[in-house]
Amino acid sequence: MVYGLKQFYKELVMDMQRECEDVVKGLLPEDRFKVLNVSAAGNGVCVVDFVDKNVLASKDCDEKCHDEIEFAVSEGLLDESNVEEDVKECSMACEETTELGRVNTIVFDVNTKKIYKATLTFENETYDLKGTKLFEKLKRFGCTMNIGNEEYIHVIPEEYSYGFEEAPDYVKVDVIDTSRTGRCTVDAVVKTLRSVV
Repeated sequence: MVYGLKQFYKELVMDMQRECEDVVKGLLPEDRFKVLNVSAAGNGVCVVDFVDKNVLASKDCDEKCHDEIEFAVSEGLLDESNVEEDVKECSMACEETTELGRVNTIVFDVNTKKIYKATLTFENETYDLKGTKLFEKLKRFGCTMNIGNEEYIHVIPEEYSYGFEEAPDYVKVDVIDTSRTGRCTVDAVVKTLRSVV
């Protein structure tokens, strides 16, 4: 009897996972988006993590880290003997942060497609223009961007940032459904994201 329940639960979870994957497959075309993860979180909730290929990853971590560390050495803040190792460690951390900085996440109901929360990523230099366009379009669907809750991401880790303060490389903004009608759906968010070049 217990085995039967376990098997039933396992099949239920697998069905739910397939449903989530089917929704995502129809929404995020491979020419524009790279899906990193799709998971069923239980109770009909799906989570998708993806990268918009229009949000660039071309941060030259080696060059940026080398410049920062050379500056630190010239200012006497770092020992010259560890430059190569410092650049290597800084570059690895920078590349990891760059990848994390580009990830969008949408949490939605598999049946109604209503979003619970979405976190969208912008390159900092295009954030004002793209963010404004996106917000205007999303408002029509009853979605709200939490402009007060931006997360700013610097790809050079703080411990290797010796130079002048630079603007963050990425900005992440939360989107929530305030429509009361359930019109702020995963379809609406992705469609709007696709329309903002």
